[in-house]
Amino acid sequence: MARPVGNSPEQATRQPALLFTFYRNPDTCAQRILCLRHLNPGLPIHGLFTGSAGEEEDFSPVRELLDSFYEHPVRAPEWLWSNYDLVISRWFQEQGRHFAFDYLWVHSWDLLLLDPLDRFVPQLEPDEVLLPGLRPLQQMDERVLDPLKPSGEVVWTWLREPEFLQFVDYWREHYGGPLWCEVSPFGVLGREVCRRYAEACWTVPGHNEYRFPSLAAALGARLRQGGFSPQFWRNYEPNRKPWTLKDVLRLAAEPPGQRLCHPFYYPISPAQLQQRNSLPAT
Repeated sequence: MARPVGNSPEQATRQPALLFTFYRNPDTCAQRILCLRHLNPGLPIHGLFTGSAGEEEDFSPVRELLDSFYEHPVRAPEWLWSNYDLVISRWFQEQGRHFAFDYLWVHSWDLLLLDPLDRFVPQLEPDEVLLPGLRPLQQMDERVLDPLKPSGEVVWTWLREPEFLQFVDYWREHYGGPLWCEVSPFGVLGREVCRRYAEACWTVPGHNEYRFPSLAAALGARLRQGGFSPQFWRNYEPNRKPWTLKDVLRLAAEPPGQRLCHPFYYPISPAQLQQRNSLPAT
């Protein structure tokens, strides 16, 4: 059973880090990192590049803003998208395990957060994982992203793919137990979750959106559920029209909370957002 977000008074302060994943739009990536640093002073930000061969030079200014840089071996975009969990696990095995952190934010380049990370998730224990859109697999409805809303008919595309049947057969033979799925704007992973997962994930078939939460839970991760507001889910919609600069500035003028924009493909500086934050909402 997933448990809601919230810190108990006896929890020790844990150290976060952020993994920034990117493959296109160098100017946008640079401004995203500057915005993250402005909102979260002192936060280690590590880079995971998944672009094409020969493109890494275009991202030299981005590399200078990062605490570390890792270039994933070139793979087809479709493979990278459906195996995002394996990409992150490879980073952890080859580089991330050497860095100091208790929990890791996974943040894609086309996401813009307008509030500090701790407004979204105060902190996480090393054996916990938080995915805002986490829900039991049998309740997945790709028209309803908020897991606290009732789902309708299960229409998730991945359940009709041959890889899902392979995953189910593998799961029954090797693990058993409940199956989970998620569609989320970001993930927050405890260090111990990263370690266990990177040791076990390589032979498990399927798609990361059901493979990761199911396997992480089977390996002992404690699942946390977001309980984010309806506005959070309106602002995050994978199939929506991309955010415009005008829309972003309008949201930046609203009171602080859990403001995010996805997908947003254009550069915007901390100065632009800070100026807008000082104006009354319209």
